[in-house]
Amino acid sequence: MAGFYNQGRKDSIWHQYYYGRDIKVQAKGRYRNDEQVGVWEFYTYDGKLEQQYDYTRRQLVMNDPDKTNITFRPLAGGAALELNPVYIGGFSALARLMSQTISYPVQAVRNRVSGTAIVAFTLEADGKTSNYRVVQSVGSGIDEEVMRVAQVVSAGWLPASVAGRPVAAEVQMPFEFLSVPGR
Repeated sequence: MAGFYNQGRKDSIWHQYYYGRDIKVQAKGRYRNDEQVGVWEFYTYDGKLEQQYDYTRRQLVMNDPDKTNITFRPLAGGAALELNPVYIGGFSALARLMSQTISYPVQAVRNRVSGTAIVAFTLEADGKTSNYRVVQSVGSGIDEEVMRVAQVVSAGWLPASVAGRPVAAEVQMPFEFLSVPGR
C-alpha cells in the first residue's frame, strides 16, 4: 500500500497494489484518521474496475460480479433473491484472500487426496455470518481447512436483498484441491 500518514495515522488517498512483476492497482481510496472514507475503487488483476464501495455511507455504488463460482440461495421458504450478496472489494479480492489463507493439509498430501469441498454458511440480513457447514466433503483434513478459511474470510459481506430490503441467504463457496503439491 502507498499513501501518507498524519500523526501516525493513514490520512490521504491510498493505493493498494497487486504483488508481482507488474505494478497494478488493486484498490484506491481515501483514509481519514486511519479509517476508510468515501468511495473506494477495487480492480481486477487485469485492471478492470470491479467495484466501488462508499465507506462513509456504507453502501455499494457499483459492482460488476463478472465470474464467480460462489452460489447464493434464499433460505428455505424465502423469496427469490433480487440482488445476491456482495463481498466488499469484489469477488477477485475474495478469491485472492482465500488463496493466500488456505493451505493443502499434510494428511491430504500424504494420502494424495484431491477434490472440491464446498462450505455453506448463512449470511444474515445484518451482514453477520453463521451456521457454517461442509456440504461437499473431501476428507483427509481438507474439510477442516476449508471451514477455517471460510470463517477467516467471513467479514466484509453485504447481504442479499428482496424488494430493496436486506434478507438472509445461504452462501456456498467451493474450494478446489485438484493437484497434490510436490507430485
